[in-house]
Amino acid sequence: EELISLDGEAYSALWQYVFGLDLIDTITAPFRRSDEPLYHQFSDSRRMLRDIRDGLWIRVVDVEAALAGRRYSTEGCLSIQVTDSFRPATSGTYVLEGGPDGASCQRSSVPAEVSMSIADLGAVYLGGTRVASLAEAGRITGEGKAVATADLMFQSSAAPWCPMMF
Repeated sequence: EELISLDGEAYSALWQYVFGLDLIDTITAPFRRSDEPLYHQFSDSRRMLRDIRDGLWIRVVDVEAALAGRRYSTEGCLSIQVTDSFRPATSGTYVLEGGPDGASCQRSSVPAEVSMSIADLGAVYLGGTRVASLAEAGRITGEGKAVATADLMFQSSAAPWCPMMF
């Protein structure tokens, strides 16, 4: 059901053990990370069938607190317009100043450089969905430089992952 390790060496050793068990024909590993290193450990990775499903969703309620409460992969300053049809009080423009050491975010009346729905903010918040991908899909709008800045800021070195359903 679960295989979780603290580092790459333990991760590899655990999988070596699993694949070394005798009398096993098929190994199923549900709820694995989207950037799962296991896919790269096989000599023929095509033998591994992947079934990617959502397992973790974020719905931002307090935009200022949420954006100020995380760290960003690079320094940047953006004005982000957020629309929320379910909770209109959340809609507005927010100025985000952030980087690897922390962030601040306040509601503002400045013109927005990037616009997105609250659902799209939830998608990019943990760093697993790229701002650039949502912009290409027409879900996030803004000038190229602002979208590129947002894309770099929201990226994460590890994809978000929830190893269990709740």
